[in-house]
Amino acid sequence: MGALAGVVTLVHDGRVPDSVLDAAIHAVGEVRTQQVVWAVTVVNAYDRLAISPRLT
Repeated sequence: MGALAGVVTLVHDGRVPDSVLDAAIHAVGEVRTQQVVWAVTVVNAYDRLAISPRLT
């Protein structure tokens, strides 16, 4: 899951590689993988909102 979180965080470098996505789906299933992607996306959004006005 760490690899998935890392590539979702750095998705501006391209797209999530199929190998990482397939490994996550194989490890925890499709639904849980989708939940992890959304959770990482939300955390990254909050981080960006907090960093912009230097709240952290």
